[in-house]
Amino acid sequence: MTNLSSSLFGTNRRPKRKLSTSDNHLSTKKKLTFSQSKKQIYLNEKNIGTKIIGENKIKTQPNKTQTITQEKQKQKQTQTQTQTQTQTQQKQKISSHENKSTKTLKQISTLFDNSFLNQLAIEIKRNRGLPFTSLIIDKTGRNAYTGSKSGVIFKWDLISRQKKKFQGSNRKSILCLAISDCGKFLASGGFQHSISIWDTQTMKLIRNLRGHSGVVSGLAFSKEDTILYSCSFDHHIKIWNIQEMEFQKTLEGHISDCLSIDYLCGGVFITSGFDKTCRLWDTNTNSHVAFQNAHQAAIDCVKFVNNQLFVAGSQDGNISLWDINKDKPLSIIKNAHKGKWVCSIQIIPNSDCFFSGSYDGYLRIWKISLSELKISKVSKIPIDGFINSIAVPPDNSYIMLAVSQEHRLGRWFRLPKIKSGLYFIEKKIKLKQENQIKSISTSNSKL
Repeated sequence: MTNLSSSLFGTNRRPKRKLSTSDNHLSTKKKLTFSQSKKQIYLNEKNIGTKIIGENKIKTQPNKTQTITQEKQKQKQTQTQTQTQTQTQQKQKISSHENKSTKTLKQISTLFDNSFLNQLAIEIKRNRGLPFTSLIIDKTGRNAYTGSKSGVIFKWDLISRQKKKFQGSNRKSILCLAISDCGKFLASGGFQHSISIWDTQTMKLIRNLRGHSGVVSGLAFSKEDTILYSCSFDHHIKIWNIQEMEFQKTLEGHISDCLSIDYLCGGVFITSGFDKTCRLWDTNTNSHVAFQNAHQAAIDCVKFVNNQLFVAGSQDGNISLWDINKDKPLSIIKNAHKGKWVCSIQIIPNSDCFFSGSYDGYLRIWKISLSELKISKVSKIPIDGFINSIAVPPDNSYIMLAVSQEHRLGRWFRLPKIKSGLYFIEKKIKLKQENQIKSISTSNSKL
């Protein structure tokens, strides 16, 4: 067996040599150097890069994770740079407008002082149906449009002061109207949760824009007539492309019902709501700023005075004047309407004059003083009922009011003895001249 095993597995095997103490010392040294080099390579791969050691040369290979992080940092820097550039451009645009308009306001408040009250004449166009809720005048000053809780829209000829009914009007209440600068499109919104686009010449419906899940409470066209902005009780603001009649995007920020909206320029607009805030939106940067802690109740109406100032009216009975660059209001008029809700506000753009309506029995006229940064009283006109909407033509020759027995947003309480209708407030001299022109035109038509 011994010979067979030796022939199979090989003969004359060398026995294992015993290691001396010096050999053991060398083997441990080799192990240590190998483990150290491993650690070195591992650390280099993690932080710096693997080292390739030659005879007298050392080369480093770049790490992939580092290059990716560097690229991401560069992308973030470029994004922040572009955002800052767009913001600076917008600020420059707004500041260029501000230099023209905010330093000086047109002195128009003197047109509606006590001398105006002494020559006052009021003409009322009664509405037999449900009360008016909204009123708007086009840029030409020739036509006006009214919406009512009966869902009917009327077009008013401001020369003859006769009305025509839009075809296919809604049966549900209309709360808001907006007209494009060109005068071609009229937008209406209300309790049917959609926006109706009308042709002002044919007075027919073009299309219904659907997207809101709540009552549409405010509408505003851009100055280019390409974009429509809407706010709703669903807490959302939606942007619509009017050229294609399509929805674009939704903006979120209000935590309660949105009640009013007003457009400024360049994709900048402002909204107010039941959450006691006004919010300034910029669609270019998809950001907004909240103005708060000034009112104790819902803010029913908000309007721009110019590119820097805006005025807000609240259900707490107060009116506030704001600067878009400041967190606190410049001025607050407490109990502006004897503690009653402020239902409506109308501004004469780039002027020192604005109007406010309520149901305390008066239309009130106010003056903005830039030197003193406050609001002061000019005069008041006795008007009974809820002043749901106010409009002024471009020549500022008269004031139009949509007066009702009820508030435009609800029926919490009524004033049954009030005459609901469209009110024309102007000087007696002008009213006589217009009546003479009307009589001449009717006599010529008979001949």
